[in-house]
Amino acid sequence: STSYYLTSAGACALCSTIANCATCDGKKCTACSTTRYLINAGSCFDCRTIANCGVCSTTTTCTSCISNSFYANAGACFSCGVNITDCQTCSSGTVCLTCRASTFYINASKCSLCSNAISGCSTCSGASTCLSCLSNSYFLSGGACPFCSSALTGCNQCSSGTVCTVFSTNNYVLSGGVCQS
Repeated sequence: STSYYLTSAGACALCSTIANCATCDGKKCTACSTTRYLINAGSCFDCRTIANCGVCSTTTTCTSCISNSFYANAGACFSCGVNITDCQTCSSGTVCLTCRASTFYINASKCSLCSNAISGCSTCSGASTCLSCLSNSYFLSGGACPFCSSALTGCNQCSSGTVCTVFSTNNYVLSGGVCQS
């Protein structure tokens, strides 16, 4: 059977006694236990010795990286954030799948700041849907962040479009969540 080899003492030994080997011919490994190992001169080479590599085709060439936080190019693994600013996971050096924080969204395979697409927006699910605003000077309304002062005259900070929490001058007083002069 190819799961055993004959030792110099004339005994049968499991191929698995050869590091990471599944099948062997004599004392030479012919198949490794997982795809992260590669047959190299009759033994199994661990692809993980190549930085961030999961599967390799030679002892110096990676074909698949350990996670989608890296991409393989020219036999090596690179962090997604190297070529695509603020990218967490990618399918290549030019296509981002997820951004490193919710303050960014995918825009044409790159990461763009939510606040650049939606004024006053901190976190978003896309270029047109804000999930939270940058500060209490804005309030969330239908995926946008209008200024509190645009909905409530004399209001600097609010918790909604109808409730003011800080008014802009001493000429206003807070009455039922609304700034009144």
